Amino acid sequence: MFSEMIREALGREVIGQTHAINSVVRGVTRLASKMTPLERSWCAYLFVGSPGTGRSHLVRSLARILYGDEVVLTLNCNAGGHPDPWMEFVHQLAPLLADGPPAPPQAPSGMSLSGMPPPRLSRSMRIILVQHLERARKELFPQLARALETGQVSMPDGKRLTLNDCMFFFTSGLCADQILDQSSRIGFSGATREDDEEEMGQLYKICREEAENVFGLDLLVQFDNLIVFRQLEENHRESVLERHFARMSRWLERRGIRSELEPSAKEYLLSLAAGRPQLGAHELIRAHRREVEFPVADLLLSNALEPGGFVSLDHLEGDAHLHLTVQPREEENDATCPGGAGLREVPVTA
Repeated sequence: MFSEMIREALGREVIGQTHAINSVVRGVTRLASKMTPLERSWCAYLFVGSPGTGRSHLVRSLARILYGDEVVLTLNCNAGGHPDPWMEFVHQLAPLLADGPPAPPQAPSGMSLSGMPPPRLSRSMRIILVQHLERARKELFPQLARALETGQVSMPDGKRLTLNDCMFFFTSGLCADQILDQSSRIGFSGATREDDEEEMGQLYKICREEAENVFGLDLLVQFDNLIVFRQLEENHRESVLERHFARMSRWLERRGIRSELEPSAKEYLLSLAAGRPQLGAHELIRAHRREVEFPVADLLLSNALEPGGFVSLDHLEGDAHLHLTVQPREEENDATCPGGAGLREVPVTA
């Protein structure tokens, strides 16, 4: 099924946000089918949560799965400087006019779940990411509600922009502190599934009430769903780290280079991000770039790591950096270093 393929592909990219994935997949499937052209043929979601929980990553991952790249029209509600916040918002929407009429989607028939990639659609749906909605001036909200209700926007030059086949994703940092506090008690206290669902229901109610106070009920009811992004748990952070290292490893493998992240190195990287849960995965991703990607890139550019080689990363207790051990090409080892004696540790520079 089309929806299952999209769901599985998003599940490999977005960690710990099953409810968000399921809801978005329903919207994608409905729009892609063109089954209800006379009804509302656009959708809008409000993603609430703190940084590093996967809100923007979900949107860009969806674009890559559907279209093969992460190109998303991204708008900022806090650009500032314009006396009319709605006209400023409309001006940012203008690139949609250059896209022309949407093309019909490619039929996903014949695809299967057994190892097949999700179907790639032609660009029939426009994916629009609107960030920091809570920072927008309040004058924007009634007009935005009207646009999402009617599916049309009047441009400054008199043209009318239709929102048909548009997927809007609004992100907001509302209730970030409450989500962090609530999430710290969910998943770590040995709560039952029923308790967990009850806690999440209470958290959703808090976020919905706050969203109504800030954005107004007229706008809130135009969202297909308000989705609360939970803080990542420890096992989620480990999955994020594994995903990023695996992505780098695949890149290296295409160049004939093998790589390995030892458990000690993984534990060290996770410890670097453990003290700031409010940043979600951001701190962990920065640590991976700094401690893993940078030294490996330096080895590549210095010709110390070549096709046929192998690099291992580990950590020694008390050290403030990882240790990289490089094995040259196998033919070089066979000629000069019997028994694999060609392994050498490469110092890491900050």
